[in-house]
Amino acid sequence: LIAISNRTAADPSARAGGLAVAVWESLKSTGGVWFGWSGDVVEKPSRKVQHLKDDGVEFVLTDLSEAEHDQFYLQYANSVLWPVFHYRLDLAAFSSEAFEVYAAVNQRIASIVTERLREGDT
Repeated sequence: LIAISNRTAADPSARAGGLAVAVWESLKSTGGVWFGWSGDVVEKPSRKVQHLKDDGVEFVLTDLSEAEHDQFYLQYANSVLWPVFHYRLDLAAFSSEAFEVYAAVNQRIASIVTERLREGDT
């Protein structure tokens, strides 16, 4: 089983709510792989990939640069996606620059996923 999200539950303290609660047991019982942001913000963009394993779940993670964290995570994920998917259009703040960075980070994560996929992954 494959999960891909901007935030992951690689940090055990992040498993208390939201997406982590929804997918953790399924990933654990299938020996799944969770791809996403490491939670670390670095000065410059990085292509480095971190591999962690916890309780049968493999994490494949990438860092975000300061600019990516601002545009991808704070601006787009938190200021567009969260409000829109929670029916709070009044809180949404659209930015074409943030979308461009969001798309670029997603492409990087998609490349990481493509390199790691195995036959039979779902």
